[in-house]
Amino acid sequence: EDMKQKLPKDLLKRLQTHLVKAKAMITKPAEFGEFLFSSRNIGSKTNELEGQQLELEVRWAFLDFFVELIPNYRESIRFLRRYPQPICVFDSSSFFKARSVSPDRVSFCTQLFATQAFSVFIDNFYKRPYQP
Repeated sequence: EDMKQKLPKDLLKRLQTHLVKAKAMITKPAEFGEFLFSSRNIGSKTNELEGQQLELEVRWAFLDFFVELIPNYRESIRFLRRYPQPICVFDSSSFFKARSVSPDRVSFCTQLFATQAFSVFIDNFYKRPYQP
């Protein structure tokens, strides 16, 4: 099944809107792509600033997507132990019980929660200061 079909439609639309905005910032696509994917700085200061701005726009797009997809995720983090080092786990069943999640989001979230990226994100949770 295509991953695009599994994404919640409303969130997919928001993500696409943000990414289209980011893509529109690129003034010279060929030169800019070479700048982004090479280890040497081939561009001018303008290209460097465009690269930084593009990166911020892409980060914002995904941050907005995940904030909408998994709001208040911290409430579902559990600690198995605290000593010698905290082990954080994400309790997906409490996450789904605490909020009414549409069926299209449940499917996608379940797959997301099973990824290594999400596990690393949760594992690193205790290293970040809590900011409600």
